[in-house]
Amino acid sequence: MATARWPEIHDVGLIAQVRGANGTAHRGFKVLVGGGLGSLPTEAAVLADFLPEEELLPTIEAILRVFTETGNRKNKLMARLKFVPARQRLSRKLRRLVAEKRKVSQAPVEKFTVPTLTQALLERLVSARS
Repeated sequence: MATARWPEIHDVGLIAQVRGANGTAHRGFKVLVGGGLGSLPTEAAVLADFLPEEELLPTIEAILRVFTETGNRKNKLMARLKFVPARQRLSRKLRRLVAEKRKVSQAPVEKFTVPTLTQALLERLVSARS
């Protein structure tokens, strides 16, 4: 089965995958980083051939942290991940990414509550709309 090449032209591209047999199937993603089009088309580099789904959000947050610290935010034409590897060696960037990923996964998770829709709140909302 052929896959579309679209994930390879984005800052962060993901290709969903399932590995393993029926009883031990694991869902995950192939992660591509640093692609882009425009005046300098660039094909994304493979960051991970298979990343388990539970590691996806910490990995993307780590990628964004690395870009925030190393990317060019002053020139909007250069504010893309594809320009970060051009200034730094990819291996150094990946080591930094692993360190950032460790920080993200060790950070405390903030808990939030969703307000319960009570009858009094519902009546207040309905009366406010009329």
